[in-house]
Amino acid sequence: MESSGLRELLLLICFFLGPWLSVSQSKEKQQIRLTAGESFTFPDAIIPSGHLKYTGQGTIITVQNNVSDTDYETSFRGRVYWDRRTGQITITNLTVQDSGEFELESTKANRFIENFILKVYNRVSRPQVKNSDQRHNQFSGASFRQNCSLLCSVQNGREVTLSWYREVEEKPLSNTSSPDLNSTLTLPLETDGQYNNTYSCVASNPVSNETTTVNTSERCRNRDNKNHSNSDQSRHYAVSAVCSVGGVLAVIGAVAYLKRHRDKQREGPPSTPGVTENEGVEYTEINHILSSTQAERANRNDQIQTTPPAPPPAPPLAPPPLQADSTKHGRKKQLIIRLTTLYSHTFVKH
Repeated sequence: MESSGLRELLLLICFFLGPWLSVSQSKEKQQIRLTAGESFTFPDAIIPSGHLKYTGQGTIITVQNNVSDTDYETSFRGRVYWDRRTGQITITNLTVQDSGEFELESTKANRFIENFILKVYNRVSRPQVKNSDQRHNQFSGASFRQNCSLLCSVQNGREVTLSWYREVEEKPLSNTSSPDLNSTLTLPLETDGQYNNTYSCVASNPVSNETTTVNTSERCRNRDNKNHSNSDQSRHYAVSAVCSVGGVLAVIGAVAYLKRHRDKQREGPPSTPGVTENEGVEYTEINHILSSTQAERANRNDQIQTTPPAPPPAPPLAPPPLQADSTKHGRKKQLIIRLTTLYSHTFVKH
């Protein structure tokens, strides 16, 4: 009796709680990675009633007795649809901002609650590789090697990783990432002076990857040849500049020397003491001498009045002409000679 009564009680509990227990079947959250611009369709159907919620914005679409309603002020308005034939909900034109957690619930018939975590990524851009200005020289015993440094860069994004690979090797030589999504990722590579290898710079995220391949035999050797050419050209320019400056200085020195020599020739030897440039002073002294001579002549005439007259004197000698002299000293010398000749002639005459 007691066992039969207990059995009936359990049957009643199952009868009333059965429908509610079937609704409580909630599965584990599913993580799905998607690319921006794509569409995503939730796999479970909502028939005839249910809804889809987005964390932070609430309900974005409801289905009631096979009629959908998307008139909600959310960022998904105009991009979320319910397919009446399949009962599935689709979100189109996904963006990175659509990443988050969604809850899909069926409220009638086949009841369930499903949770999805969507992660939307932009495609990575193609990495750019250039020669770095950092170059190092290495000595190994008697050999000499010059490293060629390459620099790879790419615009950062969500979960973007930048890596260097050597040809046919699966393990990366180096890699980098950054939480700053607005930055540019950069990753250098030293070739250790080996110019016969091929390297690949790979930018990747969970939904895409881009690769740039570099042949160091072309990239680094061309850079070395260019650097050597630039070095030779710079050396040529330096030598030309030094020669030009030396030539200019030599010309300036020669001009200064000639100018100084010419100035010395114009100045002539130093002037003789007692001789001045004032020609009037010389004439004053000569006039004085002439006056004394006249006095002696008067005295002599008084003494020789009885003496017969002497024969007429010879005609006066013309003073030598002044010779052209370009210097002041020459002109002074010619003037003194002329005055002396004139004085001698006057003394002889009288």
